[in-house]
Amino acid sequence: MVKKWAAAQALQAVACGLPPDVRMNSVLLKPTSHTGSQIVVMGRPVGQMNVREYVRYKPQVR
Repeated sequence: MVKKWAAAQALQAVACGLPPDVRMNSVLLKPTSHTGSQIVVMGRPVGQMNVREYVRYKPQVR
């Protein structure tokens, strides 16, 4: 399975001579509109959410 991570964290890992790892950005919010994002947790997409949905979902991620 291909895991997703932020380009900035992947670039920082390469600059440090380390392989990129999803733990470098365990929760990634990828904007898809003005009010929503794709939520990616530990490299796995978990869904598309607006702000209100994400606030309700967030305690489950801890």
